[in-house]
Amino acid sequence: MSKNIFKSIVILGLSFVLAIMLVKPIGVSTEYSTTAGIIEKTFDPTIVSKKKDGKIETSNKYYQDNPKIANNIEHPLSYSMLFVVSIPFGALLASLIFKKKSQLSTTKNDNHILNNPLILFLGGFLLLFGARWAGRCTSGHMMQSSTSGIVFALAVSFTGIIIAVLTAKLARKDHKK
Repeated sequence: MSKNIFKSIVILGLSFVLAIMLVKPIGVSTEYSTTAGIIEKTFDPTIVSKKKDGKIETSNKYYQDNPKIANNIEHPLSYSMLFVVSIPFGALLASLIFKKKSQLSTTKNDNHILNNPLILFLGGFLLLFGARWAGRCTSGHMMQSSTSGIVFALAVSFTGIIIAVLTAKLARKDHKK
């Protein structure tokens, strides 16, 4: 593993711990449900509404079972939503500051699967779908103090490292062609 990858892992881990200590656990998958609810509310304003006593009411079973999401639909400006919206802007800012092309963008074969935005989008979609199906995103599972949360965190970490190494090898192999 290169020193740059190790530095990135350490920085990501420290920022994760710092965010938990200073604010709250990091999580984004719930905000996708909130965003879907906000979009749904534009077509059906009664899906989530505030009663005169200030309580939130909804006819949607999912929102009834997840009152935090119903509340976030009614009050969308939150730490979590700002965090999610900031992710692409943070990536853009980092790319502008460091102005270094990624290894994937330097492959000679523009038709390489790793250069296909549709494939990358599909991978992200499957990741989010799995997170919502599991009831939490990866950070939510990692935050649990349970054995399953620890096993999950280790499985995600080791799988991520294996995929990163294989992806880098594929990109290098393609670059040599």
